[in-house]
Amino acid sequence: MKERWSALTRLQRLLLLFQGVLLLLFLILYFLWGSREGVERRSIFYEKSVQGDTVTYHSKAAGFLTEYTVKGSGGEYTVMCRVEDETFGPYTVSPDPEAAKDPGDWEGPVTGGVQVWQGSELLYRGAYYVGTNGELLWLKDEQGALHWGGDVVRTTGYSAPDAIQMPQVADILSFSLGPAVVRRGDILFFWLLLLIALLNSASILYADEIFRWDLSFRIRDVEGAEPSEWEMYSRYIGWCLLCVVELGVFIHGLTVLH
Repeated sequence: MKERWSALTRLQRLLLLFQGVLLLLFLILYFLWGSREGVERRSIFYEKSVQGDTVTYHSKAAGFLTEYTVKGSGGEYTVMCRVEDETFGPYTVSPDPEAAKDPGDWEGPVTGGVQVWQGSELLYRGAYYVGTNGELLWLKDEQGALHWGGDVVRTTGYSAPDAIQMPQVADILSFSLGPAVVRRGDILFFWLLLLIALLNSASILYADEIFRWDLSFRIRDVEGAEPSEWEMYSRYIGWCLLCVVELGVFIHGLTVLH
């Protein structure tokens, strides 16, 4: 094996080392990130931490550090939101079964009714539906307006910079309902990455053997055959493309939420 390694070109060695580092880095980052619980909201991962009856969700949303703090139990919750140095709230979320009894002409499923208050101002009263994965799918207010994805009017009463988006009623309600817990990264992608890396490494280490084995089905004197320049270019292009595929699997495997 030492002689085979010495016979490799610099690019072949770099590709082999790149794959080894990629596999090792995947495992390290997976066990660092995959152990963290969180929730997904608007395709953003919010890390979750619990201390007593207080649950905190924090992430970087739209380029700003964002944190939601939910306190309470039994359906009655107080929610605070902080975006960078701006603080919004408190908001009060309380169940309202009567609001779920009249969803208008909506014939779909209803999870319950709720009220969302900002101080003495009623921001929302109506029905809502949470899917099987814990995601808030829609809200229907008492005026009969249906909001798919839970998008409702933004909260008011603050003079935050235009670049900072104030929390939406749907976000406040979603975090207070306790969305389904997810984790970042999927170990199955490591095994896929390992399989591709093994195949690519074998094709790099045993390129001439594979070349002659393939020719053995078409010609007699395979030992005297030499690869052309086009064959050599094709090899390097194929190896590099597979490394690009591995990089894609690496990134997706560490960022997918499940």
